[in-house]
Amino acid sequence: MKLAQNIKSILTAHPHWGPKRIAEEVGTSARVVSVTASKAGIKFMDTRDIEDWVDGEILRLRQEGP
Repeated sequence: MKLAQNIKSILTAHPHWGPKRIAEEVGTSARVVSVTASKAGIKFMDTRDIEDWVDGEILRLRQEGP
């Protein structure tokens, strides 16, 4: 599987992961992951995106209740 496809697959399961964490998962460097993602048009979450995502998950869990 191509690295870009791997990155997309990992981000589907773990949207909050950054290049360093993905690099550890696939066995390459964060730089290679970043460059590959950039060339493929893959965006990583920034801090604000992660905060919004976490807040949304917390809200969803509260609405589901015990």
